[in-house]
Amino acid sequence: MSSAPTRIDSAPTALINSQADFCVCPFGGVKRRKQPASSPSIKNKAVIQAAVSLFLLLFFFLEDKQRQKQQLLSKFYQTQQFFRYKKSAFIKIIRTKRIISLRSRMRRLWAAVVTAIALANAADAAISSGANSAEFTALCALVELARSTLTVPAEPTLNKAAYKKLQKLNMTASDGDWLKMFHKGPAAADFHETIPSNLATIEGWPDRWAAWIEARKAAAKGAEDSDIKQSGLLELTADQRAVAAARIKSLTDAAEQQIRGLQVPKTPDSDLEAANIKKALLKAVFGKTDAEPATNALADTFGGDATGSRNTVCEAAEGANKAQTVVATMLCLCTKDQATGTADVCHDAQTDGNDWTAASAPTAAHQDELPKLCGPGGKRTLTAAYIRQKLEAVRGLIKVRNTDGYLGKTISNCAGANNAGMCIKIAGYKDAPDSKFEAIPWLKGLVNIEKKLTAREHRIAAAAAADRIITNAADTAMAAAAEVHVLVSGNRPQTESKPATANDNKPPAGCAGSRTPEECKEKKADCEWKGTEKEGNCVEKEGVKKESEGPTNTNTTGSNSFVINKAPLLLAFLLF
Repeated sequence: MSSAPTRIDSAPTALINSQADFCVCPFGGVKRRKQPASSPSIKNKAVIQAAVSLFLLLFFFLEDKQRQKQQLLSKFYQTQQFFRYKKSAFIKIIRTKRIISLRSRMRRLWAAVVTAIALANAADAAISSGANSAEFTALCALVELARSTLTVPAEPTLNKAAYKKLQKLNMTASDGDWLKMFHKGPAAADFHETIPSNLATIEGWPDRWAAWIEARKAAAKGAEDSDIKQSGLLELTADQRAVAAARIKSLTDAAEQQIRGLQVPKTPDSDLEAANIKKALLKAVFGKTDAEPATNALADTFGGDATGSRNTVCEAAEGANKAQTVVATMLCLCTKDQATGTADVCHDAQTDGNDWTAASAPTAAHQDELPKLCGPGGKRTLTAAYIRQKLEAVRGLIKVRNTDGYLGKTISNCAGANNAGMCIKIAGYKDAPDSKFEAIPWLKGLVNIEKKLTAREHRIAAAAAADRIITNAADTAMAAAAEVHVLVSGNRPQTESKPATANDNKPPAGCAGSRTPEECKEKKADCEWKGTEKEGNCVEKEGVKKESEGPTNTNTTGSNSFVINKAPLLLAFLLF
């Protein structure tokens, strides 16, 4: 018995048999499976699947990297745009803040200006404590100076030893005609101690004669003088000596010019003696020259009883009942008015009970208290610069109102009230500040000392410079003989002249031995008297002198004589 055939339509739709020739499609119907011409092997399928997987993996990997790159670029662009925005916003904020800050500062500055103006107006309306503290400090500096032990620089002195050495060498190198002038007769010690009348009319000679005579006496000793011996001048020939003489004379003239330009007073100024400066300072501060008084008197400080109105008394001027001293000035600047005054205007240690009643004069307690608030003195070397500093400290505090000057706080006058002023007046200060300042009674002496001390300090500086020039000139003169010896010996033929000796510095015999016109005529027919009957010299006549001298080392052409006589002048020119 055969089995019934299987119905195809009754087979499950989900069944798919890959080995069958037919398949049931999910949507109905039956299709024949299409078979490939040749199916790949299982191994080839695995390779293909692996390659596809690797490709997909690589693709997705690269895609992911590209996506990350795009994301990074996007974020970068977003960040850049953000910062551009932020920067712009930040700049706008800063600018806004600057504008706000500037406006705020301008408001604060304007408020400060308004406040300052208000305070200034308030200050003008009333005097406050400490208003005259700077003025009091400047006045105290003068009080302390008056209490000091002072030393004053002395007038300058020159290096006399160097100058005397220079004059001595100059006299040693000089020729006989110059030396004759200092002798009365042939004796070695027969000198003109005072300048002869026929020479006294020559400008500058009377002032230099004493130094010349001293140098001539020293030169007459010759080699016995250590400086002359060491200089080597006595070892030079006549021609060498002439060159050295020109050199030393130039140095001596330069030294004398320094001395004449110095103008040191023969008698020191007594105003610059320390004791006299001390007296001048005590007079300016306390009105007394001997010492600081234990109790100040109105007659010393104000030059009177100071019973006038305070506004009249508190004026820096000569005459009675004026602020003639530093103490009087302190009273005007620091002592408060009894009714409407301000306390401690100059110093916080002032006694408030010491009032200046407008109807009466200040008391001794007023005058004694204020100087005690200043410091003590000390040892001080007084200089013009120090005095000038103290003077300028006072000058810098003077204020001008209308045509007058005022030292101290002033609103309208110096009556002492807190709405008037606590000050001293300097009348006419605006039009003549220098002369009015120097005329203040308690500054006048100090100004005089400052000027004289300035002049002395200039002389001290000039003397130091002159000292250096004179010392160098003396040292150069000591070496002149050696320099000339080298130059003359190495550059020209020598004359047949003997070295100089000490006898060259002795007075000449012959005509010069005569002391009167009669002796001169009897001496020789070739002599003549030069001068008056009482003062003069016996000298050879000009014609006789030239004939007796004659030519020196003259050859047939005369050219050698010219060379010998002119060579010292040429060498002297080269030395200078």
